[in-house]
Amino acid sequence: SHAGKVVLRSWYEKNKHIFPASRWEPYDPEKKWDKYTIR
Repeated sequence: SHAGKVVLRSWYEKNKHIFPASRWEPYDPEKKWDKYTIR
């Protein structure tokens, strides 16, 4: 799975029932993403 994707909450709310949006989690700016490589 790819980390670092950002979408509008309105889009997410409308499409979260569609794979893979159902597996996504809300973006938390305070979370440490060091283990991911953002490209």
